Amino acid sequence: MTQKKKGLPEEIPAPPTASSKSGGESSISEEQLEALINGDVTFQDFFNLSDDVLLAWANQGYFFYNQGKYTEAATIFEGLVALNPNVAYYHTALGSILEAQEKYDEALEEFNTALKTDAKDICAMVNRGEIRLRKGQVLEAAEDFRTAITHDEEKMNAQKAKGEKPTPDPAAQRARALSMVTFEVLKEIEAKVREAQARGEIIE
Repeated sequence: MTQKKKGLPEEIPAPPTASSKSGGESSISEEQLEALINGDVTFQDFFNLSDDVLLAWANQGYFFYNQGKYTEAATIFEGLVALNPNVAYYHTALGSILEAQEKYDEALEEFNTALKTDAKDICAMVNRGEIRLRKGQVLEAAEDFRTAITHDEEKMNAQKAKGEKPTPDPAAQRARALSMVTFEVLKEIEAKVREAQARGEIIE
C-alpha cells in the first residue's frame, strides 16, 4: 500500500438522508418517479440502497485513492455523488481526486458544492484554498485558510468542553502552514504596490 495521500478526509460518514434498510426490488409509482424528477428524493432513496452499501463503496473509493488509482476512485465517487448529492463528503472526496489528477477547475466545482452542503467542511475549505493559491487568488485562499482554522478551533474547544483531548484536523494543520505562505505572498504584493505608487504608476 502506498503512502496515504493528503486532502481526503479519513472519516467517512454514512449518508444522512437515506433509508437504513437493505436494497431490494420494489414497484415504482408515478409519485415516486415525480419525486425523483423534482429532486425531492435521491437516487439512493429511489433504488432503496442502504447506507451500508454506499459506505462500503466509499471505503473502496478511499482505498483506491490511497493506492493512487485515481481513475477507479473517481468512478466510485462520481457514482456516489449521483446517488446522493446531499453528502458533502462525496463532493470533497471527488474534488480531492480531481485535484490529484490536476483537474483544478473541476475540483474547485466539487469543493464549492461540498461547502454549499456543509459550510464547515474543513477539508473542502482547505483544498479549495490550495487551488485558489495555485491560481494566484491569494486573498481568497487566505480567507479559506482563516475560515478553516476558525472552524477547527471551534471544534477543538467543543472537545475540551466535553473533557476530550482536542484533536486538530489534518487539513486545518495544512491551512496553518499555508497561512504563513499566503502572508508572505501578500506582504510581497503590498511591497510591489507601494513601489508602484511611489513611481506614480498607481493612484492611491
